[in-house]
Amino acid sequence: KYNLEFMENIQYFFADRTGNSVIIEGDEIIYRDGDFQVVTNFLQSNPEHGWYPCWRYDTAVSMLENMTELSVNYFKDICNATHQEYYMYPTQYSNIYDLNEGIIYLYHFYNYENVVELDLNEEFEQGSHSYYLPSLFEPSNNQPPNTPSRPNGRTLGKVGTEYTYKSSTTDPDNIPEELYYWFDWGDGTNSDWIKHQQTVGGKSSHTWTEQGNYEIKVKTRDIYGKESDWSDPLSVTMPRNRAIMNIPFLNFLEQYPILYQLLQRFLRISNSIWLMFFSVAFF
Repeated sequence: KYNLEFMENIQYFFADRTGNSVIIEGDEIIYRDGDFQVVTNFLQSNPEHGWYPCWRYDTAVSMLENMTELSVNYFKDICNATHQEYYMYPTQYSNIYDLNEGIIYLYHFYNYENVVELDLNEEFEQGSHSYYLPSLFEPSNNQPPNTPSRPNGRTLGKVGTEYTYKSSTTDPDNIPEELYYWFDWGDGTNSDWIKHQQTVGGKSSHTWTEQGNYEIKVKTRDIYGKESDWSDPLSVTMPRNRAIMNIPFLNFLEQYPILYQLLQRFLRISNSIWLMFFSVAFF
């Protein structure tokens, strides 16, 4: 009924407890034909658009065609046979919905020995609520990530200019590979959680809108939601934009905050001596 623009590139797969199912691909509607229906990463209405043939699709169809018993364990085997372990895009969750019994079987990171069962009747009785799914699988001995390093980046800048800051840490459990970084910019704003690979560290950019002194700090969390302590802060200064700041020599000095501060102090002392000399000469 509602043809939203963003739906044109998205697949929707609906199924109910009676066995009816349908795939919606923009304007295309593909109903179940036979005892089962499978959808993976290609458009079944236009397979020539790419990602076909798909080994995951072929594997699932073959296993369903040869299935002799409709069971949760067999569907678990199908999930196990079609999961991905790619470095950047591993399978994060597998779900099996038994709509007749009202049970959801949830698996995390293609570990099919550890399952969380959710009874829909019990969940509905609790009213509106939600879960942070990784926390349901957190090992009892899980430790938070180590305290991240102090943010690294420019300590002297200009209002209205974007600057990038980096930090890094490690997870003592060394699994999984993803860590999330949260940068506090010291002006009442933050980066929110940003996912990065543990091996490359985290980074984020920010633009200050007012002159002043700010302290940037960062913390991390693992996929289970366990957070590290805050890092040591990095102090940054955002002076007002002045025409003198456009002088190439001063722009060069901005990259070396200590030299820049020494020059500022020298100029203040020089101005004081000149004013004192002028006052004596005048009188």
